[in-house]
Amino acid sequence: MPFWIFSFIVVVDRLIEYPKITVELNSYAVKESTPQVANRVTSLLIVLDSNRKPATKTGRPIISTPFTAAEILDCILELGYSARLRSVEIGEFGECASIIITTEEELEWYLYLGFSGPYFEEFEISTYVYTQENPYLEANWWHENDHLSVVTVECNSETGNPEYEDGFFSLHQRMMWHMAGMELADDVRTALTIWEEEFDELLYQIHPDVDVNST
Repeated sequence: MPFWIFSFIVVVDRLIEYPKITVELNSYAVKESTPQVANRVTSLLIVLDSNRKPATKTGRPIISTPFTAAEILDCILELGYSARLRSVEIGEFGECASIIITTEEELEWYLYLGFSGPYFEEFEISTYVYTQENPYLEANWWHENDHLSVVTVECNSETGNPEYEDGFFSLHQRMMWHMAGMELADDVRTALTIWEEEFDELLYQIHPDVDVNST
């Protein structure tokens, strides 16, 4: 056997036998990151590493089974949230599943599952936040630092201008979450914990005079 083929097999075998979590950080992103974001990402990696599924004898990870909307809803309710499942038929696309979460402050978060049911492996959490300031500046300030959620300005589909009602502009905050192979309850708990931190940070940015921890 040629030496280069043997070397390749050895390298691949070692990668399979000793799986690792590798994180690549952009130097600019590290420079601009806040301590809160760094701590959150570090905590997330610790959770993911400690909850990884066991590997087979060949070193290949065991892939977890996708979950239904009802199972995800049960996990959310067990965490103490008020939530309800919503399914809507949308023409030729079929049934669209989502979960509406109502916070203690009667704010609504939308957990979008999509059309791939009855089993899902990812979801998107989103909500709307309102500001009287320039919405584009608020979105730009948000993206100057590393965040796991994205903030965009809601615009009128006909005019292209920012939506404006009762003196407020609308911002859409959303975060995509892919199932990481943990137990479902741990996956959902981790996602909602990170989302709450993201949501609170955006509220503090827009309304610094409001103590989000006291609401």
